Order: sequence, then structure tokens, then C-alpha cells
Amino acid sequence: MNAPEARVVTTGSNFATVAVEPASACARCAAGRGCGAGLLQKGRTRLIRVRVADGLDLAPGDCVRLELKPLHLLRAAWLAYGLPLLAMVMSVAAATAMAGPVSDIGVTAFGAAGLAAGLIAGRRILRREGCLQHLTPVASERTSARGNVPADATAPSAETR
Repeated sequence: MNAPEARVVTTGSNFATVAVEPASACARCAAGRGCGAGLLQKGRTRLIRVRVADGLDLAPGDCVRLELKPLHLLRAAWLAYGLPLLAMVMSVAAATAMAGPVSDIGVTAFGAAGLAAGLIAGRRILRREGCLQHLTPVASERTSARGNVPADATAPSAETR
């Protein structure tokens, strides 16, 4: 996993909003061998809110390196994907154990209910402030001095988190 670079758009006391170019997000994606997460963002700059490492003084226009510990990435993936899948499988297994053979419609209904419960639980856990502090990328170092901020990067976007 590489550490992508981004350009600082705005700053706060211990956070910054940065613009990440899709091409810089992952070398494997650029080569067409990645996970596919960037397929829907082709050619679009994404604005995200990141934490700023202690002692790092940033200003709009700075280029920074973003880091996320592999364990934190794994935890976020587990909450977003693993928990809903586990809840779906467990709800179907519980329905089958308690009611005996269940029709296809019943299995589908219990699976959908378990999936929905897992999604809701995962999103609630991810939205907790303590969880977000650990699962948010960190601007770890400045890679280049202050430059010009593109005019379109300063406009608020629906993609800003």
C-alpha cells in the first residue's frame, strides 16, 4: 500500500481538507491491477478531511503525504463489509436452526434483514467520533512548498467528508 499525495485546500486546528487526484491515489489502480475502488471516480478530484500530524504547519496549496495504518484500513473494511456479511450469514443460519427448513423466500428475507442490520451497525460504529479519529487518514509530512490552489478545488463539494 502506497502513501498518496494530496494538495491542501483548507486548514483547521488539527485537520485539513485536501484534494486527492485519482491518479495519485494508488499505483496499482493506475496500472489497472487495483481493487477497483477508483473506477467510479475516474478523472474526478476528491476532497476529503484528514487529520494533521502533530507539529506539521500546513497552509492551502501545500502538498502532503497521506497515511493510514494497515490495521486501521483493515478495521474500516471489516466494519463496512465484513460485519454486514457476517450478520447476513448468521441471520440465515439462525432462521434455519430455529424454524427448520426455510423456503427460498424466507432465506432471502432473513438474509436481507441480517444484511441491513449489519450495515446499520457498521455505519453507526464508523460514525462514532473515537472510531473516526483512528480510521481517518493523516497528513504525515509536507512534500512540497506552498503552491497555487486550483480555483475549482476550493469550492465545497458533495464528496467532502
